[in-house]
Amino acid sequence: MSALVELRDVGKVFRTPAGPVPALRGVSLSVGAGEVCVVTGPSGSGKSTLLGLMGGLDQATTGSVSLLGRDLGQMTARHLARVRMAAIGFVFQSQNLLPTFTAFENVELPLAIRGVARRARRRRVAALLDELEIAAACHRRPAELSGGQQQRVGIARALAGEPALLLADEPTAHLDAGGAQDVMRALGALTARRGTALVFSTHDPAVAARAARRLVLADGSLDDASAGVG
Repeated sequence: MSALVELRDVGKVFRTPAGPVPALRGVSLSVGAGEVCVVTGPSGSGKSTLLGLMGGLDQATTGSVSLLGRDLGQMTARHLARVRMAAIGFVFQSQNLLPTFTAFENVELPLAIRGVARRARRRRVAALLDELEIAAACHRRPAELSGGQQQRVGIARALAGEPALLLADEPTAHLDAGGAQDVMRALGALTARRGTALVFSTHDPAVAARAARRLVLADGSLDDASAGVG
C-alpha cells in the first residue's frame, strides 16, 4: 500500500520561557489510503501535536512529514494552505461552528470558499447531512443542536471537501458512551465509503476499538501496537 501520509524520524520541540519542551521524539509512521488508525496515550503524550503535524497545522523541528509524496515542510504557507484545503479534513473536540449560521450553512461555507457551484455544493451538503442522520436539523443553529448533532455537523463540514485524509482530535470527548459510539459509527461508515484515511485520537478504549490499527504515544515516542498483527 502506497503511503498517503508519511512521517520520517519526526521530532517536535516547543520553546517556552522555562526552556525547550520535547513533544515528539523520532516518530516514524506511514498511513495508507483508506486506513483507520487510532492514536492513544496519556494526556501530554503528544497526540494533538502528532495530528497537527500530519495535517500541516504545525511544522516538525526535525525529520519530515509528507502528504501524497510532497514534503509539507518545504511548501510555502500559501501552497500548504491549498494542500490542506484540497486533501485534509479536520474534526476537533470543539467544532467552532459559526453561531449565526445554520447547520446547513456551516457545512456549505467551506465549499463556497472553494468556489464550488451553488447547486453542486447544496447537493453535496444535503447528502452528507442525510447520511449523518441530521437532515431534519439542517435549519437549526448550533445553540439549538445537541452535542452529538454539533459533532455530526463538524464531521459533515470536514468531509464536504472530499479529503484524502481526515484527522479527528478526540472527536467524542464531550459525548456520553452511546453518543460516542453513534458518532464513530457514522464517521467510520462515511470514510469507508469514500476511501478516506482516518486518523483519530481518543482516551476512550471503546472508541479506540473501532480502529483497525492502534498507535500508542508515550513521552513523545510512538509504538505501532498493530505491527505484525494479522
